[in-house]
Amino acid sequence: MNLRKILIILLSFVFTDAIGQINLTIEGIDSITTTHNGYDIPRTSQTNLIFRYNRIRTALDDGFMLTAGDNDYSTITSTKLNGAQIYGNRFNSTNTSPSGSLHGIMAGYNKNYDFHHNYISTYSYGFTHEGGYPDHTSMESTSGGVYYNIFKNNSLSINEKGYDGTRIVNNTFFVDNSTWAAIITLCNSNTGGLTEPYPPTKNVVIKNNIFYVRGTGVVHALYIVNEEDTLGLDCDYNIYFYENRTNNEPLFNYMGANVTWSQWRALGYDQHSIILDPDFIDINEFVPRTRINFGCVILGLDVGLSAENSVWTVGQMPATNTQGSSWQPGARIYQTPAGGDFFVSPDGNDNNPGTYTQPWATWGKAFNSTAVQPGDTVYFRGGVYQMTSNNLVYPGTLGEGYDVSRDGTSGNYIHYFNYPGEKPILDCSNVTPVGSHNIGIYGHDVNYVHFKGLTVRNAYQIDGNTSVTGWGIVGNNNIIENCVVYNCGGKGFFGAGHNIYYINCDAYNNSDSLTYEMPGNDGVGFTNVDVSQDDGSVYYINCRAWENGDQGFSAISNGYLEFNGCWSFNNGDLQGEGHGFKMGCVGIYPNQPDFGPLKRKYVNCIAAYNRANGWTTNDSDGSTRHQEVHRMHIYNNLSFFNGHHLSDPWPPMQYGFVIYKTASDASLELAREYYNNISIGNEDGEVFIHSYPHTNPVFASYTHSNNSWDGGATITLDDFAAVPVNKEAGVTLLMGTRQSDGSLPNLGNYFKLAQSSDAIDGGINVGLPYKGTAPDLGPFESDYNVLQDGDTKPIIFINKPIYFDGTIVIIK
Repeated sequence: MNLRKILIILLSFVFTDAIGQINLTIEGIDSITTTHNGYDIPRTSQTNLIFRYNRIRTALDDGFMLTAGDNDYSTITSTKLNGAQIYGNRFNSTNTSPSGSLHGIMAGYNKNYDFHHNYISTYSYGFTHEGGYPDHTSMESTSGGVYYNIFKNNSLSINEKGYDGTRIVNNTFFVDNSTWAAIITLCNSNTGGLTEPYPPTKNVVIKNNIFYVRGTGVVHALYIVNEEDTLGLDCDYNIYFYENRTNNEPLFNYMGANVTWSQWRALGYDQHSIILDPDFIDINEFVPRTRINFGCVILGLDVGLSAENSVWTVGQMPATNTQGSSWQPGARIYQTPAGGDFFVSPDGNDNNPGTYTQPWATWGKAFNSTAVQPGDTVYFRGGVYQMTSNNLVYPGTLGEGYDVSRDGTSGNYIHYFNYPGEKPILDCSNVTPVGSHNIGIYGHDVNYVHFKGLTVRNAYQIDGNTSVTGWGIVGNNNIIENCVVYNCGGKGFFGAGHNIYYINCDAYNNSDSLTYEMPGNDGVGFTNVDVSQDDGSVYYINCRAWENGDQGFSAISNGYLEFNGCWSFNNGDLQGEGHGFKMGCVGIYPNQPDFGPLKRKYVNCIAAYNRANGWTTNDSDGSTRHQEVHRMHIYNNLSFFNGHHLSDPWPPMQYGFVIYKTASDASLELAREYYNNISIGNEDGEVFIHSYPHTNPVFASYTHSNNSWDGGATITLDDFAAVPVNKEAGVTLLMGTRQSDGSLPNLGNYFKLAQSSDAIDGGINVGLPYKGTAPDLGPFESDYNVLQDGDTKPIIFINKPIYFDGTIVIIK
């Protein structure tokens, strides 16, 4: 099938998720629009719209290039595109002076638009944002906004009407006009079929924008129609430059009257804004010749268009850069950090100021320097950093690891990032600990810190009494992203606290070879031990653990732990047990609460080729442990060919899923829910239901249906589109290189269901996205990489986590 045909199919499908919404993505379009309503998005059903990476051109004098909302309020179609995402597009009109009503984007009567990283040129109305309800109230925007867009030569760049809370942030506006124009208009919604009193515009945030005006025409930076449209207006930290006005001062209009710069500021606006020539290299891509360090931080909106790379390509997101602690205005952001950011390099010196040209030398300096403040970013240059007694000045004891004593604040995380495109590695092989611990990084009380792109390796045991952890973090509101721990003599990642996120992290080859009893039994990829608090919460998203001594993922906590899209495979080195996911323990310590809220959640995960079981609840009632049951949700996972380590006398069980009898009543054990899971090829069987006591045994209870072992489908290897030919091939596949953005490797059709499988639509709705009439079994909704003629099954886009300074958002 050719690309054009595939594109037509993608645009024609209806995408429906579990709650009846339509998921519609339109991307990679390069077209000239000749019809009045252009791309007219259907709005009779609730639709999750993504319109991205397109180039839309027109020579029309009138019309709408993208109709992603209503021009007039409608009880049938309004609010059906709430939360629409429109980004990475280029809208160009070749009609340089449209005399009609030519609109780039009509986005009316929907809340929480996310309009960013677009280029909009030469329209009567660039972005029309008209809202309100028939009861005379404004439409409230609690997320999204209009940010990092370039608006060139539009008569009205943004027409804001009847909305409450829109953020207009970090846009570049350019107007070369000999007649009249208004860049941002704020007015009530008086033209959309609503009755008086019309819904006003209020609580608008206008910050960090560049307003650049040429020509001799009258151009208002802001045009405010009614006094009520200024309610809550927060306009500040902008840059203005009018080439042909006295002192290059901007012009405003307030309720029909022209207002000068001084008069505008006397009204209380733009108190910190400045008049400055941004010195654009050209007036096509609007890149300032040098970085401008001016502006204020807007939480969550820190990724702008790249200043170094100005190429817009159909089908791709334009290049982006992330703001540092010194915020840059406008849409174009330079990559090279400056101002309050710091640098670490293998050839640096801790006596340096930590600048780009005079970096620090050690990770300990970066983690503990009082110069690093909330909101700052510390960049680690690529290379190997040797941790030795010569540079271990934090905290000062060999083996205790680099402490992290700097805290961010809510909304102002401290960022410890790899320098873009480079790989910094902390090597601990030269450390001989003086005590019983050997740790690479251990933050004892860390809060609001974001680590990204860092690697720790080679923290070794020196004898059987040495406990090793590659990277330990205890605290609250932390992010560990795209980080790696490998080749350590014990635990890889250890984390405890509240609101801790591990995203796209890997832990492998961590095994305690010198432990006197059962070597390997302390080698865990990811573990959590937190029995002191009940409200801890740790999230593992798209993480992998392989070839560790014991479990890939081990959970020992009274708090909430979530595992989403994680892979655990080929664990069980030496004499370690080697489970994929060990799910307890809760209640084994004194004075713990009775059975209560959800404590464990496993969705879309894979456990494969492990020495022991794929999953074990680890909450048995035995002579040495007396455990209470806790709520577990185990949905849409795959346990594949665990066991089969034929030369090993241990472990005694190799099942796909092991479910223990606990000390709790059977009615409480039913809170352990298993739905839509696949278990296949495991050495001893697909599921083991434990019984206790040995005399008059009672079997464990659990809630389950639509799994491969209880009637969800009859699963054989033929149900998969592709499976590895053997264990070695499967392990190699799963440990493949991550994609450029840090996401999991693309497995192609491996481990995905074949088109003929009865496991497709064989699941039960558990609240996860799916296509068709019901969810598929296993972690992958079948999407068929190559569409065939006659295919009618709609496509859904699988969950992908993103974050903005600690706020995790799952796009569905």
